[in-house]
Amino acid sequence: MNREYQQGIIVEKSHQYFLVSMNDNSLLLCVLRGKLKRGKMLDFKGKSTAPIRRFSKNNLPEETDDTPQDRYHITVGDKVLVTAIDKENGVIEDVLPRSSKFSRAKAESTDEKILLANLDTVCVIFSVNDPYPNFNLLDRFLALAENNKIPALICFNKIDLHIPADVQKMIDIYQNIGYEVILSSAYTNSGFSNLTDAFGNMTLICGPSGVGKSSIINIIVPGAQQKTAEISKATLQGRQTTTGVRLFRMESGKWIADSAGISDLQFWKLPADEIAGAFRDLQPFIDNCKYIDCAHDASAEFCAVRNAVTNGKISEERYASYLTLIAEPSAE
Repeated sequence: MNREYQQGIIVEKSHQYFLVSMNDNSLLLCVLRGKLKRGKMLDFKGKSTAPIRRFSKNNLPEETDDTPQDRYHITVGDKVLVTAIDKENGVIEDVLPRSSKFSRAKAESTDEKILLANLDTVCVIFSVNDPYPNFNLLDRFLALAENNKIPALICFNKIDLHIPADVQKMIDIYQNIGYEVILSSAYTNSGFSNLTDAFGNMTLICGPSGVGKSSIINIIVPGAQQKTAEISKATLQGRQTTTGVRLFRMESGKWIADSAGISDLQFWKLPADEIAGAFRDLQPFIDNCKYIDCAHDASAEFCAVRNAVTNGKISEERYASYLTLIAEPSAE
């Protein structure tokens, strides 16, 4: 039976329900087609095909980032083909190939957690005070963006509270290594035109709790929290707990994703010997070390990265963040 597929984008999800914004801006509450749940895919003519599976020498399935199964960790930002059942409900028939994704390890396991698909910008928001910024956490966000190959920008909010001298020092460091840093105040409503101008077509907004992220999103997308409440009441409420990531369309047509406050970050599939490559200020010096397997830590000999720190070419603060990351059990 031929079906008329429509294209949309997932703006919110629960355990088994997906809220999809269609091309005409309508919203459909969708479930997955049964064949899609079982890891099968469509050839866009309605014919089901089994995903290709590769096996290792011990005859066990080998999972790689480009296997078809990876497409079915369906998440917010995924572009999907939908069959509308009525004006409010539909069925997701297939997922279009992603251009990018932003992943981290789940807090309770080493499994992958995809926060957003098809994004082209990560905006990390911290406050200059109240709460005082955790720069090690900020460096994790930035390294995670580098590892996911997504450009990142930094927003320091609450500048109306005064910027401490040591915070200004770190702002200068981030700017010197090439990050775009935007200063804002939700209290005085300043800095947000610069912020939205720096956004890509789809931007993930992330950061810890208490930095004013919700206030910023309500300024950028007026009534965003009200829209969230309406969506939850009309669609997802009482069905399952949502993921904490929601997409909103700005008046300019750009999309922003609001994520819940994140206080801990772990890398997914990033061994300790590759973490240095996720620090853009360490990258120029990595290949200059005498030993290929150099860990760039205190025990490393003839290390170009350590020399760069000594000579002031890499900040001691950023290097300390790097050492903290490689010392964690998850990085081994």
